[in-house]
Amino acid sequence: MFDKLKKRLTLIYTGIFSLIMVFVVAVTVAIGCISVLRTEKDMLIADIYDEWREWIGSGELPVDPALVKKGEMMSLMYDADGNIIIDQMTDSPYAAALTAIRASWPEPENETELLYFRDKKGTLHFFLAGGCTFWENGQIQARLYTFLNLEDYYDMAVDGMYFLFLLCAVCIMLAAGGGYYMAAKNIKPLEILFAREHEFAADASHELRTPLTVLSLGVESLQNDDESKLSGFAQEVLRDMQHETKYMSRLIEALLALARGDEENTPLARAKVDLTEVAVKVCNKMRPLAAKKGLGLEYAAGDAPQVFILGDKNKMEQLLIIFIDNAIKYSESGTITVTVDADSMHAVIKVMDEGIGISESDAQKIFERFYRVDKARSRAAGGFGLGLNIARIIVGRHGGTVSVKPRSPHGSIFTVRLPLYR
Repeated sequence: MFDKLKKRLTLIYTGIFSLIMVFVVAVTVAIGCISVLRTEKDMLIADIYDEWREWIGSGELPVDPALVKKGEMMSLMYDADGNIIIDQMTDSPYAAALTAIRASWPEPENETELLYFRDKKGTLHFFLAGGCTFWENGQIQARLYTFLNLEDYYDMAVDGMYFLFLLCAVCIMLAAGGGYYMAAKNIKPLEILFAREHEFAADASHELRTPLTVLSLGVESLQNDDESKLSGFAQEVLRDMQHETKYMSRLIEALLALARGDEENTPLARAKVDLTEVAVKVCNKMRPLAAKKGLGLEYAAGDAPQVFILGDKNKMEQLLIIFIDNAIKYSESGTITVTVDADSMHAVIKVMDEGIGISESDAQKIFERFYRVDKARSRAAGGFGLGLNIARIIVGRHGGTVSVKPRSPHGSIFTVRLPLYR
């Protein structure tokens, strides 16, 4: 039980830490990319104005032709009528791709735009495009576009992300180890306390068995002593004492079994089990007990003639006995119906009664230890609130699920789903 708790806490700690780490990395990368892009945008606009001044002053081309051929930087200059004055794009390996996305270019009003496209190999390319319009005496002199290849930044960003996520993975693994250590350290006092509690329950239950047995025998001897002249009141008291002694004996046996952890620790004798056969057998065994209370108990065959699982046959019998016994305790009339069927993946067992039913709030707690819907009624019926908890443990150890819901017009339906035998 505590091993599962340790793993669960470790997963929770690691999951929370992982989310925080991924968030921090994502935000860091995003802020870095935005900052670099913003800086490059400002620098590109400034460079365009410098290139224009150099062109006006000395006729120097805006971009070094060697950079154009490499595809690192390009430019186009138009006159007021839209005619090309300077073409420093045709010689670039990316000229056709950039021309194909002409609609995405920025307006030449000191604006920039991030352009991207994929080549024939599927490789993604990024360019930062900037456009400026130059005026003189209220007349447009030229429009200049410049394109800056951002592949180096993109590669750096990708490499940086890989490094950060690798670092993140290492930190997460270290966090998982540290989380497991901290979980084990924090749970250790609970383990000790739980072990002492179980030890106390086992010792107390064991020690109480003897005096209760002596008390039960003493009461029985008084009841069977024909020479004792007991009043009716005294005989009634003795009957109550005998009833309470038997009740306490059964409770102590249940506590002792619980303290030993029999249901969770005993190995399962796994084999191919025919659930239909088990259900018929248990119904035949429990039918006299139901009839004693005036109840009917029927097995209703499902669509599948035989339903097989890989499990412990004795535990399956115990499981059905618990559900049927619970139905008998909480029913005053009607019929208890047991069905075994299968869907594509699971064997489905249903135990349906016409008893007092169960509310949605109780349905969430009914499988907890010592929980009883109607405590006064349960005690009168001899229940301790352990049976359904044991049933849940049996189902869980077989890899299944158990649930309960109200039955119309009254009663309850307990449903068990177990993996089919393959």
